[in-house]
Amino acid sequence: MTIADVTYLVPRFEAGAAFLTDVLAYRDLTREPAWPVFAPTRHAGATLRLAEPKPGEAAAIGRQAGSRVFLFLRVADMAAECAALARAGHPIEEPLRHEPYGAIVVIRDPFGNRWDIIEPA
Repeated sequence: MTIADVTYLVPRFEAGAAFLTDVLAYRDLTREPAWPVFAPTRHAGATLRLAEPKPGEAAAIGRQAGSRVFLFLRVADMAAECAALARAGHPIEEPLRHEPYGAIVVIRDPFGNRWDIIEPA
């Protein structure tokens, strides 16, 4: 078994779609407007299914993993990914560092979730 889809809670579908397409270069696979689906364009991986909060869920936006990193993105070329983030005007929260498992930067989405971008060693 592999994880195919992950629910990504966003305040509005349009805001989530803008981040995914404009910053992370995901593509819109949506066939059902009530459940927008986005997939990575440069890498293989799980799709993200956007969800707007139901009553009582708004506090979870930006805290889907508590204070921990929410999602981990594996990339083949960290320099290219950092350049793409810069072109999109998206800040890097924690600068490039090297760990035994690879190169890593941390970003935060517009809603508060932290994401690790990792180029494996």
